[in-house]
Amino acid sequence: MKTVFIDYMGTIVSEESRYVNEVIYRCHKQAHTESPSEVAAAWFRLHDSLLGKYCGRDFKPEHDIAVETFERIMEEYGFTDSADELCHGLEMHWKYSPVFDDTKEFFEECPLPIYLVSNNDDKYLEEAVKRLKIHPAGIITSEKAGYYKPDRRIFQEALKISGCAPEEVVHIGDSLESDVKGAMSAGITPWLVDRDGRKEIEGVRRFGSLREVVKELRIG
Repeated sequence: MKTVFIDYMGTIVSEESRYVNEVIYRCHKQAHTESPSEVAAAWFRLHDSLLGKYCGRDFKPEHDIAVETFERIMEEYGFTDSADELCHGLEMHWKYSPVFDDTKEFFEECPLPIYLVSNNDDKYLEEAVKRLKIHPAGIITSEKAGYYKPDRRIFQEALKISGCAPEEVVHIGDSLESDVKGAMSAGITPWLVDRDGRKEIEGVRRFGSLREVVKELRIG
């Protein structure tokens, strides 16, 4: 093994933040859903389907996809708000979501070069990296690749940039779909970070924290 690829959102920073919670609650109150989780689930289903649509020649940055998602959610649930204002809350989330307490240690102690592979737009990820004071060997975004995870082509772009073959890399992430299945589609071994112990997929190594990942990398 020569290199580590790692996801950003949900793996080194939390998917929960006050910014995203405020956006979800704002939509929930206006949509009159039974719970905030209902409108959040609808938003993410639509958002993820659009990630698959806007790839290659039809590529759109995630920011633009988020705006479209809000516009369509407002239409579906029959309320009016500013999609741009709602998306601003997500921008804050992408940049300032709370970091996990083992992230800094992972970047300091990992014995191999680390490349971030993320669906977030360049400007948000670059600002987050500066805030976190981490120093990846490279950053591969959907914006650079023109494709979103789990499409194999973003992973192939990461392989090209890192100069590695698929068998020389592991990809670390928290998503069964985007990270595990996406990496496997490119011939890369995935390692699942499952902090809550709720995820499992046959044949895939599972770790409870990035500390456990570092220990394994040192052994390997």
